[in-house]
Amino acid sequence: IRWGLTGTIPKEKYNAQALYISLGHVIGKLSASELQDRGVLAQCHVNIIQMVDHVEYSNYQSELKYLLETEKRIDYIANMINKIAETGNTLVLVDRVAPGKMLASKIDNAVFVSGATKSKARKEEYDDFAVADGKIAVATYGIAAVGINIPRIFNLVLIESGKSFTRVIQSIGRGIRRAEDKDFVQIWDITSTCKFAKRHLTKRKSFYKDANYPFSVEKTEWQQAKRSGYSIASKNGWIEECTAHMEPDGRKTVGQRLWTKEKCMELAKRCNSRAEFKMASGSAYLRARVKGWLDECCAHMQGG
Repeated sequence: IRWGLTGTIPKEKYNAQALYISLGHVIGKLSASELQDRGVLAQCHVNIIQMVDHVEYSNYQSELKYLLETEKRIDYIANMINKIAETGNTLVLVDRVAPGKMLASKIDNAVFVSGATKSKARKEEYDDFAVADGKIAVATYGIAAVGINIPRIFNLVLIESGKSFTRVIQSIGRGIRRAEDKDFVQIWDITSTCKFAKRHLTKRKSFYKDANYPFSVEKTEWQQAKRSGYSIASKNGWIEECTAHMEPDGRKTVGQRLWTKEKCMELAKRCNSRAEFKMASGSAYLRARVKGWLDECCAHMQGG
């Protein structure tokens, strides 16, 4: 008897046929959403950030080159990731080595991992997630989308992940593994309004729907954003001083909201369970967990 187990049964016919030839018919299936309902896997939310790009290319490779190699665009993505990573360990997946290196160089304290990184060094970086609280790693899909076990990922950022079912679902699989201090992960799907990117996003949305992964879409006119002041303040370590007088205004932004303890408590009081709190705002829930406020925020709930 020959048994085979896989986390992802391919949707592409030629890949599915290869699996059938090797092992025969699928005789049993347990979906990720069922495992999430049973508490085996972490819950998730997919935040689709669609950057508005006013360009058009006749082929995908030219479009992808623009999306991944335009430095101002990478600067904007780096700023997003710096905000996202405030809530915990973050894994960023990119398609190519050169853009990955560029992006890592623009993110505070980020490391870059690719096929050229020796296996021992890769393992050390992955193992660091188990003990770190602010780890940021940028890696290529080829070496980090499958076959690695890093449970303490609290944010997973996918940059132009394409239309391959296996790549997309396996990549998300890196994020939904549970840990002792983790039962929720934020997935960030960063993409574009460009022609081919839009088509690929349509595919990915269908994957998310089929997998019962909740998702939301937000468009951002990144080229009109005034970022120079923030960038200068960030580079010189002036952010806290410059924003000391400000209060979060409650609007949804591209990055994580700046949830204070008071804001988290206020939201939690309107919820009757931790699950309801998570659904109300995954970023507030994560912020409370990372900062050690979660038990206090949920003290009024049934079962604490």
